[in-house]
Amino acid sequence: MSKAEFNLGREEQRRAQRERLQSYASDEQSRLERETVSRHLKEQSDLQRALSLSRLEQQSSSRGGGGPGGGGTSSGHAAAPGGDSDEELLAALEASKQEAEARAGGASSGSLGSGERGSGEADDAIIAHLIGMGFPLPLSRRAALAVANRSAEAAAEWVLMQGDAKLARPGPA
Repeated sequence: MSKAEFNLGREEQRRAQRERLQSYASDEQSRLERETVSRHLKEQSDLQRALSLSRLEQQSSSRGGGGPGGGGTSSGHAAAPGGDSDEELLAALEASKQEAEARAGGASSGSLGSGERGSGEADDAIIAHLIGMGFPLPLSRRAALAVANRSAEAAAEWVLMQGDAKLARPGPA
């Protein structure tokens, strides 16, 4: 075997190795893209849950008033005008969030709960609402406590904002 043939063989081996590495990198990039898409789909699902919460509020207020206050929705703010478009629901959810933040210092009642309770005791109505959305009981209790029983919307938002690491941690049950 001549030196030229030997070098040609080594070059082919290097080329084959480069192709394998490029293929591996491409496979890894595809896997990362699939994970990213999966994560985005989960985020969309979580957002859809939040929108469902707002939609349920609108439906319950249009069926029979808003509870003891008699003023529209159960959270005390007007339903989104014009129906069920996602933009209107997002706006209603954001308004509800801002309202909850504004009264966080005051002693107001939760939108779907029976009001604030002593520390360490979660509002049963908020817990029931979160369970109805598909969240487990311990997580629902923790969420209600984390938002000081302000509202079911605030508790649902707390759950959606926590991320997997915090949700996997056992909490008070």
